[in-house]
Amino acid sequence: MKKLIEKINPPKDTQELLKKSKGEIYPDVEYLKDWYINYSNSHINRLSFDLQYLTDEFPEPKDVTVLELGSVPPILTNAIQKKGFKIT
Repeated sequence: MKKLIEKINPPKDTQELLKKSKGEIYPDVEYLKDWYINYSNSHINRLSFDLQYLTDEFPEPKDVTVLELGSVPPILTNAIQKKGFKIT
């Protein structure tokens, strides 16, 4: 039997890219600003793992299109584009 153990922390490069993406996106209405800060800080590790899974599966992103549905806030979408994937 094979046992799969996932890492506790995502790779630093994906974390840094997500942190940069998080800084480039900001709500334009006042009442969402606190929510955005809390959401982005709470989910940065999960989003980093999602980005790493995608780049592990598709190491050559230039020919890959990702279907993104309902991305709010679009932190991961922004990072996926920065990695070279097309978003539709």
